[in-house]
Amino acid sequence: MNISALAGGGSDGSVALAATTSHSPNQSNLILRSIDGGLHWVRADNGPPSVVTDRFAILADESNRLLLFAQGTMNGYGRLYRSIDTGRNWSRCDMPSGAAQAGSILRIAGGLRCISNISDPVGRVVVLHSSDEGAKWLATDTLSISWAVPTAILPGTTDVYALGGETRMSRINLDRRDWLPIGIPAWHVNTLVHCVPQTGGHTLFAASSSGVHTATAGGGGWTYRGFTHKRIDGFSYTDVTALVASFNGDIMFAGTNGGGIHRSTNRGTSWTGPVASLQYAVVGALAMGPGLADTSTLFAGIRGSLRISTNLGASWMPGSLAVPELREFHVDSTSPHSAFVFAGSTRGVFVSTDLGLSWLDITGLLPSNLISALASSPDGMTLFVGTDDAGAYRSTDLGRTWTPINAGLADVNVHSFAVVPLAQGGYCLFAGTKDNGVWKSTDQGTQWTPANSGLPSVGVMSLLLDPGGAGGGTLYAGTDSAGVWRRPLAELLDTLDGLPAIPSSYLLGQNYPNPFGAASVSGSRTTTMTFRIPQTSAVTLTVHEVMGREIAKLVDEVKNPGRYAVLFDADGLTAGIYMYRLRAGTYAATKKLLLLQ
Repeated sequence: MNISALAGGGSDGSVALAATTSHSPNQSNLILRSIDGGLHWVRADNGPPSVVTDRFAILADESNRLLLFAQGTMNGYGRLYRSIDTGRNWSRCDMPSGAAQAGSILRIAGGLRCISNISDPVGRVVVLHSSDEGAKWLATDTLSISWAVPTAILPGTTDVYALGGETRMSRINLDRRDWLPIGIPAWHVNTLVHCVPQTGGHTLFAASSSGVHTATAGGGGWTYRGFTHKRIDGFSYTDVTALVASFNGDIMFAGTNGGGIHRSTNRGTSWTGPVASLQYAVVGALAMGPGLADTSTLFAGIRGSLRISTNLGASWMPGSLAVPELREFHVDSTSPHSAFVFAGSTRGVFVSTDLGLSWLDITGLLPSNLISALASSPDGMTLFVGTDDAGAYRSTDLGRTWTPINAGLADVNVHSFAVVPLAQGGYCLFAGTKDNGVWKSTDQGTQWTPANSGLPSVGVMSLLLDPGGAGGGTLYAGTDSAGVWRRPLAELLDTLDGLPAIPSSYLLGQNYPNPFGAASVSGSRTTTMTFRIPQTSAVTLTVHEVMGREIAKLVDEVKNPGRYAVLFDADGLTAGIYMYRLRAGTYAATKKLLLLQ
């Protein structure tokens, strides 16, 4: 009988475990324990399974009553076990699916941490966290070492030593910041949708090659929401290519690759459809825009044509835009009169100002007609376009002229955009690319820098901003081969360069969102106004009716130099156009805001 692994733990080092390996058919592999520093050893009465083990890690509490045991094996598998009787009996811990080989354990404030290999296509190391003394573990982070074997945690620190591929030893701190994966059971994610249920909280929906899944925004576990649809010819479809939802998620529409458009009125629990005219349709894009009489207008890009519905998908009528393939829609409701609906296709960019009744080709001198991404600035004054083969472009005159915005961008294929308003004014533009992850810009795309720490080198099909939650929101990335990833905005924006703490001039920013209200994309009756002042000033920020009557005073005090954001709640006000005015020192500025029903 040989000792294959040995580990000690406890505040005084008195606890030890040993794995014995037998090569005799008459003897079993055993787990032995000692609670007196190794002077005496006894067999664990109800220990972990008898396997050939080459590594242990132990963590004990001060009384040595609670023991946590991480077991790694020679064949690459391992588990976490827990004992509450000094190691006599053990129970297996509840770990996330995919955790393959357990490693070191660390006690930190507020809980425990463990590192483990995780079985995914890019072979990463996952960080696990437990807040109930090891009974249940959640994945909270990943380490950027492909196929690494977690080896040890340096005592008194959060530094992990891991043996990576090709026998390289790496040292990584668990507290550094990275993109984190959300373990969705689908690798190819086409679209991400964010909703705020009436019951509160935030919900994330993902349309993928294996159907629709939903998760609590922030990284909770995924729930399968469909869907497998059988056509009348018996062929089943699970590839959901497009997804759109109402603000609270109660009504959802899913477009498929050959199975038409389906509707759910119970947050994706069940689906109906498609209508007979779209039974075999290949759907490339879906969008929901404002409509008449408190209804929504739905836009569907069907291979070879556009379809529009004004009765929540009960019927669809042909649109006046005929292109081989519609890939992307973007609805910009910042206009006080009507929404701009932009359509990206394999024939360029088009815009409609009458809810799809007529369309104007604004492709102009763009060097590529293969449009794959659309977005606009928070004030609606700048349009951004991503292409398949010529990078990104912007226009400030509705497509009359286009400016290339590719400096520093290491990929000419741009799949997706996300626009994040900044509290200090302005906004940050994020771009998802085909082969080089996520990039960011704070100057309208003039210069790009990578934002890929911890993110594998995969295509980013969809970017989604969740403005709620702790830390100022979260950015999500749906990929073409590695599921969904997330990163707090506070981390991404904290790394922005060229943003001085004290502004050099006065500025009143455009409120965001605008318009706002129940009929808007945001669905909220609150909006945020930003301003900045370069020196100590007496500041007033007020809201007025169009005729000038003051209806709210949001700020009336002396402010130090800096950047400020103020929330305005329009509860009790009727829909319409309002003005908000900033006075600071000798500076004065007024802007419009639009409140919808």
